[in-house]
Amino acid sequence: MRRRSWPPAPPGEPPSTALLRTVLVPLTTCGAHSEKALPLVRLILRTPALHARFLERQAQWREGLSTELARRLGLDPAADLYPHLAAGMALTAFDTVLWRWSESEAGDDPAELAEQAFAVIGTSLDTVG
Repeated sequence: MRRRSWPPAPPGEPPSTALLRTVLVPLTTCGAHSEKALPLVRLILRTPALHARFLERQAQWREGLSTELARRLGLDPAADLYPHLAAGMALTAFDTVLWRWSESEAGDDPAELAEQAFAVIGTSLDTVG
């Protein structure tokens, strides 16, 4: 997984929306190319060495997300818990979606799964402070 950048944010965009839009980038790509992406995701998630590397990259993504989220909200990423927790929640949702998608026989749409996941966690993500 390469380093992710955030899509430009409209003024006043809630954190849940910004985080969802960010994780939708790779998930939409996966869904659009599911014939190739789904077997690859299954391989990565089920191969311990590949999954470990994936988690390392995800940790780097988490740091970038928390730093950017802190910047957008005017928080200190070294002092405030919220940016790290919110980034972690978003990436837990991302990971849950990948696992659910990889286990689905019909090859559910990962973008739709992400929207369902963020419907569950959105209120918590938008409670800053």
